[in-house]
Amino acid sequence: MSHLSRRDLFKRIFAPVRSTESHDEEKVADSGHYRILEEQCLAYLNTFCSNCKERCPEPGAIVVELGKPVINSEICTNCGICYEVCPAPINAIAIDH
Repeated sequence: MSHLSRRDLFKRIFAPVRSTESHDEEKVADSGHYRILEEQCLAYLNTFCSNCKERCPEPGAIVVELGKPVINSEICTNCGICYEVCPAPINAIAIDH
């Protein structure tokens, strides 16, 4: 039996329906570089959060410095997991094209 958090449950219930067109747009977006929006990130707003670092499959791609996550673009593979798991009310991970 897998554990499903309340946050994951609500994300699944209220997730927007994605069409084939938006899926193609996501592939284009994933070719960009990811960065953290400090004004949206819970860790930068003095709340503990390390979801992006904990869930990142690439060791060293996201490091926590002084309690705040930093994305190392040289190691990041642009998989998008950090974007998907960000719990901030407004997603704190941005994709630069």
